[in-house]
Amino acid sequence: ELTNNEEFILPSYFVTNARVSTKFAKNYSFEVEWNNIFNERYYTDGAPSGNEMAFFVQAPSHFYCTFTAKF
Repeated sequence: ELTNNEEFILPSYFVTNARVSTKFAKNYSFEVEWNNIFNERYYTDGAPSGNEMAFFVQAPSHFYCTFTAKF
């Protein structure tokens, strides 16, 4: 059910992500990605569920690395 109840409106947010990658030795690459750099707490896909709000809390700051070798 759609509603215009202001209690069910999600707050705005701004998330900063960064990615750095490099290729070397012709067949290899390395990548580092950092998501939600400033550790913003934010929600997406909110929807009312009865008299309560249901939403998805997004991941806090996190990073990962990728190494690729092509043969």
